[in-house]
Amino acid sequence: MMLRLLTISLLLLVAGCATQPPIEDQNRLASACQLTKCRCVAEKTSMFRVPATDVVKWRTTGAAFCDPGFHLERVVEEKRPGY
Repeated sequence: MMLRLLTISLLLLVAGCATQPPIEDQNRLASACQLTKCRCVAEKTSMFRVPATDVVKWRTTGAAFCDPGFHLERVVEEKRPGY
């Protein structure tokens, strides 16, 4: 019983330490960025440093893309109470 509780606690602790959610499929996101706000984000190198961001570039086909070393990410806007 005690070993099971310790194992579950350890698994929850490790799951809570995940650094970031998985990166969305870049091909699908390139089209989705036409309708939702996106940004280019550099790969995270340290948990103590905020990754660099860049503006989204656009192909003549209308698909979004980023420079090498960056990936597309949806921008999550905070909803303020009362707005």
